Amino acid sequence: MIYLICLSILYSFNSHADSFSLELDNDILTQTDYYYSNGLLIEYESDKLATARPWKWLGDKSETGVSFKHEISTPVDTGTSLAQPGDHPYSAVLYTSMFNKYIAEDKESSKEVLLGVIGPLAYGEKIQNGIHDLFPSHPVNGWAHQLKNDLLLNFNYELWTKNRGHSFTYGPWYRAELGTYSTQFHFAYRSEVLFYKNHQFEIQFGAYLNFFDVKLQGGVFSDDEYGLSSDEVKTLNYLGKIFYRYRRKAHEIRLGNSFKGVQFKGGKPHSWTTLGYKYHF
Repeated sequence: MIYLICLSILYSFNSHADSFSLELDNDILTQTDYYYSNGLLIEYESDKLATARPWKWLGDKSETGVSFKHEISTPVDTGTSLAQPGDHPYSAVLYTSMFNKYIAEDKESSKEVLLGVIGPLAYGEKIQNGIHDLFPSHPVNGWAHQLKNDLLLNFNYELWTKNRGHSFTYGPWYRAELGTYSTQFHFAYRSEVLFYKNHQFEIQFGAYLNFFDVKLQGGVFSDDEYGLSSDEVKTLNYLGKIFYRYRRKAHEIRLGNSFKGVQFKGGKPHSWTTLGYKYHF
């Protein structure tokens, strides 16, 4: 249902499109294959959306859009069919969001409202094992122990205070998330360097405070036996990313790596690769 809503919005505003992007997350290149292991993002941006309900109430904006995302997470051992208490639970997340971005010389900010589901309704088992069938690999056998169905509703706010040099931009970056998907506060230092007009590097390092993460702990409306307890989940953690972006005329390619520290007791650091394409109309 969420997927159909997202597609209908994209179709309705297609004639006014500013950009359309597709982004894939996977940890195959980092050779981890555990925790957050696969994600697919579809995103559409248009200034025409700013005059449509319910985007109006989000306030000042330079870019306004809608996105659809699917995420899959697993424990380390995906070969066993037994429950694995104390490890990252199996989870699948499916959500759509509406957002706006305000971009100025001295700062960038964004607001986002997210609505979705976690659990079997997100079809994580079918998607992951279907991919493993297409690209021969061992089956993932533990999905019987995935987190239960639950509602996701979140509000996210992001701010980057920018200082500008000749060909680079840098400054502190903050992100606040509040809701049933995650309740976290991120703080980092972010810089972007431009080379020969078409090439850009982005580097971001920092930390975050985690007060709730549905992919680790299960939904707030369900008593989930496979979720980790709040005592098992770490509150303070580090995070970072390094990205390269190339744009030529209407086409933009984005490639990078993101990483997180140990998220829970007995866990491991984790990283994943992102490959994205954006078409500017």
